[in-house]
Amino acid sequence: MDNIFIGVDGGASKTFLIIEDNTGNILSTGISGPANISISTEKAWTSINNALNIALNKAGLNISDTNYNFYAGFGLAGLEVEKACQIFSNYQHPFKKLLLKSDAFTACYGAHGGNDGTIVIIGTGSIAYQMIGERSVRIGGWGFPHGDEGSGAWLGLELAKLTFYYIDGRVNSCKLFDNVIKKFNGNVQDFVTWANSANSTDFATLAPLLIAALKYQDSIAVNLVTKAADFINHLIYDLDKKAGTEERNLPLCMIGGIAPYIVPYMDACLKSRIVKPKYGPAKGAILFLKKFLNLNDII
Repeated sequence: MDNIFIGVDGGASKTFLIIEDNTGNILSTGISGPANISISTEKAWTSINNALNIALNKAGLNISDTNYNFYAGFGLAGLEVEKACQIFSNYQHPFKKLLLKSDAFTACYGAHGGNDGTIVIIGTGSIAYQMIGERSVRIGGWGFPHGDEGSGAWLGLELAKLTFYYIDGRVNSCKLFDNVIKKFNGNVQDFVTWANSANSTDFATLAPLLIAALKYQDSIAVNLVTKAADFINHLIYDLDKKAGTEERNLPLCMIGGIAPYIVPYMDACLKSRIVKPKYGPAKGAILFLKKFLNLNDII
């Protein structure tokens, strides 16, 4: 029987899935909605199944085909919430083996090919993660709004706060605030209603407006991104201190949709450590899955 490997990167904004054969060739990919199990385990499974069905159809595979062993590794946001992890783990699945790890773990494992290194993920949320041998250390990533500083959700929330100041007349008008209101068809009451029920994924949808404003050096946008970069700087410094690796200057990968816009505002000594990721998080999930199954010979 041939082995088929499925790797999942399940984040707060989207799910990315890859299917590989025995030799590491990518057969197909699938993209679906968010898979943060701390927000909804049911929605996470739905997103993963949707992405899986897309990828299986593209590859011409059937999950019930007994000619294959289907193995899966999931890297999921929210896995540190024990109750959510237990609920998610109790769902029935069609795989011969399913291995669950945090999205930060699989991202770091993939980025450095299983070697020592540091990553910072800045997407909807934010987390700093480091692997040294068999040891892993993390800082941040505890969720929104009590954590995830410097992330897309944090930027969106801060922009929303300032937009309310603009509505009150406490700050001067600018194009950025006008664009926020335009997102809600120019209806302030719609913005108020949305803001009072918005979650991290919702607030992160404001981040692209802020990023677009960087192109014309909007002072509000530059100020917020500078603050975000300062949070990220300290995430890395605190992570190195916690791990005892301050003197090692481990290679650093900056990952996530918001990361490229934060990097230019980071400290120079940290930017000098930045390297390109070797693999993505979904591939990282498969690499670790193969190691766990003692299948390193086909990595």
